Amino acid sequence: MKIKEVSQLTGLSKKTIRFYEEEGLITPEKTYQNGRAYRCYTQTDIQTLDEVALLRRARFSVEEIKTILSAPEEIPADYEYKFIDFVNPEILAVSED
Repeated sequence: MKIKEVSQLTGLSKKTIRFYEEEGLITPEKTYQNGRAYRCYTQTDIQTLDEVALLRRARFSVEEIKTILSAPEEIPADYEYKFIDFVNPEILAVSED
């Protein structure tokens, strides 16, 4: 899948997707044609980008997200509280409707 399609599916700009790639949050496969490299994004990349976008909305830094993605079973307690503080207002808003 090309970056344009990924951008449309995730709602992230191409620039943001490239930034997350530079930061090592995703590693799309590269194919080569006529001496040029083309990125090929997978469903796993899209899922990771969706997770990253959610965590960014919860105000996690890129470094914190790297920690979360690299060892989800070892998420520090303060990260969990940060996420709970983000999710609770959303749950309350939905339950009040």
